[in-house]
Amino acid sequence: MAELMQFEGVIEYLEKLIGLELESINESNDSITILSVDKDKKRYTVDGTSTTKKRSRAFSELQKIWDELLQKGYVSVEQALNGAGSSRHQPETILANLPCIEFFRYEKKKHLYLRSASTHPLSTLKELSLAESRELKKRIDRYRDFDISLFHSEHAKILGGLHKSLENVFVKYPGESDVESINIALSELEELQKKLAISVVSLESEQELIEDSHSMSGRNYEEDEEDDEYKEFFGQVDENKEATQYLVATRISQVTPTVSLLFDRINHNEINLQPEFQRKDRIWPLKDKSRLIESVLLGLPIPVFYFAEDSSSYNDDTAWIVIDGLQRTTTLYDFIAGNFELKFLERRKDLNGFSFKDLARKEQRRIREYQIQGHLIQVSSDSDEMVRELFQRINTSGKNLSYQEIRSALYPGSAIQFLKYIAGSPDFINATPLNINPERMLDLEYVLRAVSYIYNGYENFSYSKYDDFLCKTLKQLNKYTFVESNINSDNIYKNIEASLVKAFRAVKQVFGEGAYRKEPTGKLNKSLFELKISTFAMMSEEQIAFITQNHNAKIIKDELYRMIKTDSKDYAAWSSTSFEAQDRGFEYSISNSTGKSVTIKYRFDSFINMINAKANINLKFKPFNGHKNDY
Repeated sequence: MAELMQFEGVIEYLEKLIGLELESINESNDSITILSVDKDKKRYTVDGTSTTKKRSRAFSELQKIWDELLQKGYVSVEQALNGAGSSRHQPETILANLPCIEFFRYEKKKHLYLRSASTHPLSTLKELSLAESRELKKRIDRYRDFDISLFHSEHAKILGGLHKSLENVFVKYPGESDVESINIALSELEELQKKLAISVVSLESEQELIEDSHSMSGRNYEEDEEDDEYKEFFGQVDENKEATQYLVATRISQVTPTVSLLFDRINHNEINLQPEFQRKDRIWPLKDKSRLIESVLLGLPIPVFYFAEDSSSYNDDTAWIVIDGLQRTTTLYDFIAGNFELKFLERRKDLNGFSFKDLARKEQRRIREYQIQGHLIQVSSDSDEMVRELFQRINTSGKNLSYQEIRSALYPGSAIQFLKYIAGSPDFINATPLNINPERMLDLEYVLRAVSYIYNGYENFSYSKYDDFLCKTLKQLNKYTFVESNINSDNIYKNIEASLVKAFRAVKQVFGEGAYRKEPTGKLNKSLFELKISTFAMMSEEQIAFITQNHNAKIIKDELYRMIKTDSKDYAAWSSTSFEAQDRGFEYSISNSTGKSVTIKYRFDSFINMINAKANINLKFKPFNGHKNDY
């Protein structure tokens, strides 16, 4: 069985592949041939066509990929090896030709998937079926969105309650009430177990994965949310327009500061290590930190750094923010500051156990005088579109910056602080339990999406890039003052907060725990979230009170899920003749091409018209921008 196979089994396959032509899973890449395998040196030699030179590679690359396959069941070789081109192509090709590995596309990149048994002959390729690939993508999304820390907290709380109740049972001889409390706790544990189960990335363990290859609507739409996310950032071709605008590069200069200068800048708060967009710093293990210092001591080049500077100042004291290179920056700083000792060095084993102060003067000087290669980006209001694209393009290896991390970097201010405040509020957390992971600012993005419609509306949406719509909201709201839990905030923030709180509570009353899912066990749907929250935010208190009555709430909930299941076309007309001709309905509008103006208008019109028809109210979607003058 593949799941039990040790890495030695991979090496045995490697020897069997010697002399065979191995086809790549990417059609544009050359086929390769393994020439020899040296177990003693733990290396193998591979050759390609005339465009690929013969080279020797280490077993360790394959093992790194294999370990990730065993851990997660799937892997992007490019991300596992932090590289591209031939550094990825050759080990990826070898593993893809193993009989227990198949490949599939996820987020526009090829990935490998580990089967529990052989599914095709050695030295051949096999791609996952469409149904399996679709289901696996959904499973990966759930795996990535699953908040293990929050799960641990909930699990610990329930277990604590169990222990307390059991103590009462066995020590204090309690009555039926404690027996009932144990039953309730066990039921809650079973619910948590279900949430964990749907986050496991596997096609082997559950029969229903393949049986449930269609959506609730019965239509065989392939999930394209990954492509929509990409298009939201980089844009998409409007069917009715020709592209007429081109990006113009912003001011970018080369910088070559020494490590000593980098250290001084951090000490004087001239480098922002925790800008709004950055993920956590200091997450590298000690081995990676030590190898970076070893590279510096050996005089080897390290990857290029990217910094940005504040457009409000142009003098030499301008603070830098780290776009790419946060872990390297903090590692260099922490070593000089004496925060860790070198371990696991291979070339300079004599320095294992040394801190910076233990090094000889010449070694200290070698580190302090080492020049890093960097690019300094001038962020300005007339170049923000170019910078947004640049932020994403330079983060092409490892764990990319999320779109919201990039927005937060470019538009810091009161709007980001407000989003953080809302995302941390009990109403938001209770509205989306155990589903939105705040580590990559996904929670801020959900709030921003709803706020953007509340403030700017949907009827005049005319952006080729959905990201432009969200960034516009940040720029607009940054003009106002927000102070957390303070009466000095401008009224616009007070009004938006009140509307959001009202919407969070009302949506939960009407639609329950699964309010933002297309199906009970599905993942959160961004379109449903922003649609429901922004629409309910437009309701008056009287309309909310009427709709949340049990009878009316059930009618609206049942009708919405009927619209999803049947891909209903009952409540709106498409503004595009091509969409109308393809017989698309509401389910399509929340699942496909979700960032297009025609799709946005259709789903809002459908939802609002349905509520007005079923609840017999006269809800009007009046965005705050241009309709309220009290701020």
